[in-house]
Amino acid sequence: AYGLELMSDEERMRFRSFEHERDAQAYAAGHVGLREALSERDDATTPGNWRFERRPDAGTAAIAPTGRAFGVGSSRAGGFAAFAIADTFAFGIDAVDVGGADWEAIGREFFAEPERDALANLEPKERPRTAARFWALKESFAKATGRGVDDEFAAWSFASASQVRRRFPDWTFWSSVVRDELEDGERVVVLACAARSADLEVFVQSVRRVGHPA
Repeated sequence: AYGLELMSDEERMRFRSFEHERDAQAYAAGHVGLREALSERDDATTPGNWRFERRPDAGTAAIAPTGRAFGVGSSRAGGFAAFAIADTFAFGIDAVDVGGADWEAIGREFFAEPERDALANLEPKERPRTAARFWALKESFAKATGRGVDDEFAAWSFASASQVRRRFPDWTFWSSVVRDELEDGERVVVLACAARSADLEVFVQSVRRVGHPA
């Protein structure tokens, strides 16, 4: 089975709980890829020997047998698995399927006024991708700070890079778009990260390229 021997009992249980094969593949791709990337940073630890521990404040730690630890995170959407490693636990990552949401309804409830204005000024075909980017940035920041979707979530605006830098001077934000041609059409996914650090690595895999876990 592809990579399952590297996972913990908890990860294998989670893998087998997915109803759809594609979701299980994306989960496996993200977690196996994360373990392999961690071992590239610490070559004294093999991929199967990393232990993951949720922190009480925010974030997840990947801990080697020696006690060395990194902040880690993963997300998946639209046939892609994304994962990140940082030298801080204060970070979050989010992946959003551009075609998988009613962005107009989400915007009314969760976007700040500058974000709604920015979307209104775009051509209709450009709005879903930009809306997905706003949402992914908000979600990644919420994960990094250990907060849920509350009133502050809606007030955060990512419409202007300069305003983001002024409001969150200690944070680094990153976003990108990935796409893949699948049997049932093109998938476009927006990825975003928020970190209280500049030392951040992000990896992306398409589940079409990771084999068939059993």
